[in-house]
Amino acid sequence: MLEKFDSFAALNSNSINNAQTLHFGDIETNYSLEKSRETKEEAEIVLKYLSMLPRKEYDSITKKCGKMVLGVGEEEIRKLDKIYDSGLKHIFPGLRKIGPNEIAKLEPNVMKKRAMDEKVQALKSDNGQMMNFRNLTYSFVKRAKLASKGRVSIKLNTKVT
Repeated sequence: MLEKFDSFAALNSNSINNAQTLHFGDIETNYSLEKSRETKEEAEIVLKYLSMLPRKEYDSITKKCGKMVLGVGEEEIRKLDKIYDSGLKHIFPGLRKIGPNEIAKLEPNVMKKRAMDEKVQALKSDNGQMMNFRNLTYSFVKRAKLASKGRVSIKLNTKVT
């Protein structure tokens, strides 16, 4: 294994440079249905890997959470309705539409200074995963070393050209 930096997950997977969520494609408003399907399949591979880890290691990498994408105004709400109704609801059965009252209960600050009659809607999922991608990376490295029985060598601070 070659790594440009002096440690794994130093740049893109570092928590200061990354949203630290596992993307499923359910609340990505710029994805096609096909891209959402592919993203879900890829995320499920990560979840499968995580399910095989000892509990302590699993807990150091991920935690379940809720998530939502917010639409404000008629145009954004129409866009959310369109992607949801065009098939997203079938790809992600746990995804649901919620209105201002439920948004206010879940995220009070989102609605705090907003008029309750303002057009606001969200797509909400309870199936999100917060991720520590640094710990996930080190888990991958650990498993690769174990599986290779010493045949994997690791070189940090190595420029790859």
